[in-house]
Amino acid sequence: MKTVKRLAILSMIAMLLVKCLPEQKTELIVTSVKRNYSKEFEQYAEWFQIPKEYLCALSAIEVSGRKRIPHRFEKHVYQKLVDLKNGKLDKFENITKQDLKDVSDDDLRKMAKSWGPFQLMGYKCFFLDLTVDELIKKSSFYGAQWIDLSYGDLLRKGDFVNAFHLHNTGKLLPKDGKPITYDPNYIKKGLLYLEIFKRRGTNPEKKDSININFNNSF
Repeated sequence: MKTVKRLAILSMIAMLLVKCLPEQKTELIVTSVKRNYSKEFEQYAEWFQIPKEYLCALSAIEVSGRKRIPHRFEKHVYQKLVDLKNGKLDKFENITKQDLKDVSDDDLRKMAKSWGPFQLMGYKCFFLDLTVDELIKKSSFYGAQWIDLSYGDLLRKGDFVNAFHLHNTGKLLPKDGKPITYDPNYIKKGLLYLEIFKRRGTNPEKKDSININFNNSF
């Protein structure tokens, strides 16, 4: 009987929390980003000359600022890597069959997962001239380095729309202005988080009212 009552109470609490979203959820994400990544993102911003606020916003929409991050396995990426290794594909991005000659199936699976606060795909290790284990070990740093090398110029010009779109899809925003991101609100969420981090700076104690609407597409 006590167990039933306890479950009922927990259920009521959960319902109340859901009603408080998205503002309280957003607040928790912003706090998590600052607590878990503020110092290292500040270093990356200085080293690579890219905006810290962008790195914060990106980690907010990619991993909700979490330090312990589940690694998404992209089955279709894994299959492409297998097909490339077996000669069924000529090329996959900048990777050739020769690159995968001595790569184990375990490493292929690591390459088909996303890693770190920016969810960098493991196969980007070839672009960075690393082993996949090296990328995984310092996925936060190498994620920032990949951002700098891939589209840092967009960030330095302040073109955050194309930066978010390219990070998620590997392509610039189409000329018709319609994003092809997995989440149609991906760019909008990124821009809103970007504004929050610009407004609040690096002080985790500084808070102001959050008025966020993610219902409309970018």
